[in-house]
Amino acid sequence: MAISTQVSSNEVLKATVESISLTVYSAGAAATLSSCTYRLLDSGGNVEASGLITPVSNVMTISIPATIFTDIENNCRVEWSFTVSSVKYVINSLFDVVSSKIFNCVVDQDLKDKYPHLSKELWSTQTNFSIQIEDAFKAVKTDIKNRGNYGRLLIDSEQIKPLIVHKALYTIFLPRSREQGDLWWNLQALHEKEYSKLFDSTHFVYDADSDAIVDQNRNFASIPVWR
Repeated sequence: MAISTQVSSNEVLKATVESISLTVYSAGAAATLSSCTYRLLDSGGNVEASGLITPVSNVMTISIPATIFTDIENNCRVEWSFTVSSVKYVINSLFDVVSSKIFNCVVDQDLKDKYPHLSKELWSTQTNFSIQIEDAFKAVKTDIKNRGNYGRLLIDSEQIKPLIVHKALYTIFLPRSREQGDLWWNLQALHEKEYSKLFDSTHFVYDADSDAIVDQNRNFASIPVWR
């Protein structure tokens, strides 16, 4: 039976007590978990902690002591081991150790500023666009990371706000399109284009070495962003 998983975070603060959770689904429903364990590894593959996990429903959570990760690191790892319906699974999730985190600065009103009647496009199961906005935020950070940088290096969240808005609107409009060339197709294509153009022209302000001094401005004008 197919399983799917969702991890709560891919960043933890250095020298800080943090937690990471893994939620497990089986055939789209909450999985029944047993024999849950974990290993916590640093970026070099060294095991820093391990142990048993007592799941709460279909969620496994580990606590990371402040003493384990005291420096910035990329691509540390949690190795989750658990059993569902007598089948053992091992899942790895990567995370970065950071000195600061950026947060999503976009809310529904930012989208409605562009489309005042956007609320009419809510799915029946939603009361706001928080799901699409959060997906857009994660996608923007992933695009930045895929081009050799990390969202954690950004000085503030506001500089990526327009990118999140365009990505969120693309995410909202795309599934409503029924055929190429209809209204929704043209709207998603518009925001896909605007996102790509804006990403290429944005001078991201970084603090790469966490010295509280802004680094030289950089952009990605020579690298295509939309795939």
